[in-house]
Amino acid sequence: INAEYMGIAELNRHTYVTTLDKDKRDFLMYIDHCFAIKGQGTVLTGTVLQGSLSVGNNIDFPELKIQKKVKSIQVFRKPVPTCSKGDRVGVCVTQMDASSFERGIACSPSTEIVQTFTTAVSVINRVRFYKAAIKSNSKIHITVGHTTVMANCRFFLPADHQKGQPLPEFDPKVDFKSLPFFPEDCDDAIYCLMHFEKALVTPVNSIIIGAKLDSDIHTSQCRLMFHGKLVRCLEEGDEKQMKVIKNKCKIAAIDRVVDDYNIIAKGLIAKDGDSSRFVGMKIHFQPVENSEDDQSKKLPIYKGTIDGTFGKSGKLKVRFDHPCFAKTSTPTQPYQLALYFQINQMDKARSMRQTPDCGPQC
Repeated sequence: INAEYMGIAELNRHTYVTTLDKDKRDFLMYIDHCFAIKGQGTVLTGTVLQGSLSVGNNIDFPELKIQKKVKSIQVFRKPVPTCSKGDRVGVCVTQMDASSFERGIACSPSTEIVQTFTTAVSVINRVRFYKAAIKSNSKIHITVGHTTVMANCRFFLPADHQKGQPLPEFDPKVDFKSLPFFPEDCDDAIYCLMHFEKALVTPVNSIIIGAKLDSDIHTSQCRLMFHGKLVRCLEEGDEKQMKVIKNKCKIAAIDRVVDDYNIIAKGLIAKDGDSSRFVGMKIHFQPVENSEDDQSKKLPIYKGTIDGTFGKSGKLKVRFDHPCFAKTSTPTQPYQLALYFQINQMDKARSMRQTPDCGPQC
């Protein structure tokens, strides 16, 4: 359209008025200020995020665990009978102490859109301007709505997830793999299990921001670490059903060689530790990692079985299917004993398990 020759009629022909469909969802409002007006009641100002509210309706304040009746509603200082999604409003209620509430949530009574929880799973993406390492199982400031609280954050992914794949819908019954840190060059979304220091009251699927707010404000470093969305609020017992698997390795030493097939190993457990849980597990006899000798990388790897305990000092009997040792001699570098296993980080007992793919292939 040539703007130079366009008149009012032409403008009207290319202009249309949009209409918002009535939002039939439960009412939800974020409150950012609360104050009392003598002779009127308590006024709550904020933004309606979804649903609608009319004069005479009851609204719930989940953080205070109380309900109040709406006396009046104003939009830009003009009284209105109802308000809906997107409106910036002032809601007046009676018999409510204004000093007990400043910022928070108001919603429809008996709604399920707002939950109270201390543990949740989020899908998060890293802020690319944050360059420092983000270690798993570290405390991070999490902001949800008007609330900022410390949370212990643990990162993980589905066990079969490949780089570049989109995350599937969260299912607590599938196996996950633990991540030691949030990789700096990671453009993909990952899961984050958050344990909050205090209970949060927030809508389902809320946006969250993770930040390091205690860092030096005089530096030029970005303090925002990641952003994302809450996908599941966990109740008591839900976390125990999850399997977040972490691969671990313990290095042991050879105490003595019994014969070509059998040795006594030490260093896996403390003197007074429980050695019974190691019995029956597989152990590798392999070249030392990062050895300066390039030839050591070509040496064969042997797999043995822990047969039982030896004495009361934490030593174990190990049997191999191949003659790995010369009798009465002690092997030297570049070989070492390594026990590869997995633990479920959600299991407080930290029970160990081994799968066929644990450790290097023999």
